[in-house]
Amino acid sequence: MAARGCWSPGRVILVATLVCGTLDIADAAIFTLAHGHDPLAMLRSIAACLLGPAAMRGGNLMSLLGLGLHFLIAAFWASFFVLLVGRASASRRYPLAVGVIYGLFIYLVMNYVVLPHTALHIPLPRPGPGMVNGVLALVVLFGVPVSLLNRKRC
Repeated sequence: MAARGCWSPGRVILVATLVCGTLDIADAAIFTLAHGHDPLAMLRSIAACLLGPAAMRGGNLMSLLGLGLHFLIAAFWASFFVLLVGRASASRRYPLAVGVIYGLFIYLVMNYVVLPHTALHIPLPRPGPGMVNGVLALVVLFGVPVSLLNRKRC
C-alpha cells in the first residue's frame, strides 16, 4: 500500500506541468510587458518557432497555439524529471540542489540546442537582463518546484 498522501508519477507530472508552466509563462509575460513588448506577440513567437515567421502575423489563434506549445514543452520537462532524474536518490535527499541543476540544464538545452534549430533560428543568448531572467526563471520557477513536487511521488 502506498504511503498516505503520496502521488502517482502521473499526478506529479500533471501538477508540475501546470504549476511550473504557469509560473514560467507568467514570468515571461511580465518580463515582456516590463520591456515594453506585447505578451501576445511573445506567445506568437513560441508558435513561430514551430511554424515559421508567418505565425508572428497570426492573431489570437497563434498566441493560443504558442501558449499550448509552451505547456507541451513544460509537460516534457516535468515528465523527464519525474520519470528519469527524479528516480535518483539524490533528487529526494537534495531537492533544492537537484532542482537548481535541473533548471540550469533546461536553460542550456533550450537555448543552446533547441531554439537555434527552430523555424526562427533563434541566436544564442547574449549576456544581459534577458539571460539573467531566463536562467532565474528556469531555476527558481521550474527546476526547484518540479524537484520539490517530485518528493510527493510514491
